[in-house]
Amino acid sequence: MTAAPNPADRGDGPIVMTLMVRDEVDVVAAMLEHHLAQGVDLVIATDNGSVDGTREVLADYERLGVLELHDDPRHRKQQAEVVTGMARRAARVHGAAWVINADADEFWFASGDRSLADALRAVPAAVESFDVPVRNLMGRPVRAGAALPSRCWRDEREEEALRAVGLHAHPTQNCVHRGAPDVSVVQGNHATDLPLADPADIPEAARLEVLHMPYRAWPVYENRVRVTAEGYRASGRTPSPRHHGMRDARWLEAGELEHFFVARHPELDGAETLTPGFVRDVRLQEELSGLLADGARLPERLRATFEPEPEWFEDEAELRSRNRLVAPHMTEAAELRALLEYRTGEFYQQLAATESLEAERERLHARAANAETTVAELNTYLARAQRHPAVRASMRAFLGRPRKR
Repeated sequence: MTAAPNPADRGDGPIVMTLMVRDEVDVVAAMLEHHLAQGVDLVIATDNGSVDGTREVLADYERLGVLELHDDPRHRKQQAEVVTGMARRAARVHGAAWVINADADEFWFASGDRSLADALRAVPAAVESFDVPVRNLMGRPVRAGAALPSRCWRDEREEEALRAVGLHAHPTQNCVHRGAPDVSVVQGNHATDLPLADPADIPEAARLEVLHMPYRAWPVYENRVRVTAEGYRASGRTPSPRHHGMRDARWLEAGELEHFFVARHPELDGAETLTPGFVRDVRLQEELSGLLADGARLPERLRATFEPEPEWFEDEAELRSRNRLVAPHMTEAAELRALLEYRTGEFYQQLAATESLEAERERLHARAANAETTVAELNTYLARAQRHPAVRASMRAFLGRPRKR
């Protein structure tokens, strides 16, 4: 085993990406090829019990020497534990200069024409970690087949438009960090315990963004929603009442998720969008096409992510119509449910208990302050009384002390 690097060394160590993945065969090869082309030196991957061929793809890249493969088949939402272990291994074993904790449906980009490696080299030495904005990359809704070829519309909709299709916000930002042997990564990969830089401290040449593809073919998303719910139920964890996956799980169980899935995608007329808020973004398409032509580590694996030809929703218009009819009522009910769970859930009770303790602390402080005031006033009164001749005489008589002449 390689000796752990000196934590104080900022050096030119490798860029290491961590990846915990389950059933993402439709996109994982494209994700790996993209990041290897962008300058990632090694991927540490943990397969979470995939059954769709994902692990076999990872094993092929391991044989190339660009990926280190581990297995953790538990389905108990242990992402923070597993990713923390991989991030620490990146620093301790591989001497990582930078660690990127990513998901299989994420594609990290630098600004301008820079590569990911170029951008990280431009980060000021004092920066330990910094946030990276995330936006969904979408296209025409796909009933079955490959969704990747149609993903060229970046979602920049206002929050009101998101709420109309059952979403309450854009994805949470990600975080990239220096290699650190004792780092801890939070659930979701959105933060670490390292100092976080102010966005103003990150120069333009070092800025990054993530294009996220959670909505691909309908069967892929349907499975993802189902296994997310199963994982939470098995773990005993309490997700946020606004957790997209858990909200979608309830709609899936009610047979109402498919029209939400379709409505979240842009409505397209050829190469034009009819849905305000989507911006055409072909960077990923152009890069992957270039890698297919020349440069992919495993061209056959990358090519498979563009196959088979996508099948579209023949009833797309009807599904959009149903969403417009029922989504306002369903999203309102979901928001009310979230509000109720915030008020009665375990985390709210903990918050209420904390607030109660804080209130009690304030009351004790007030009582102590009042007591201190009372004692001070009593001492002042006694001191003043003791100076009175009659009081002094009475005290001498009571104590039995003779009067001095």
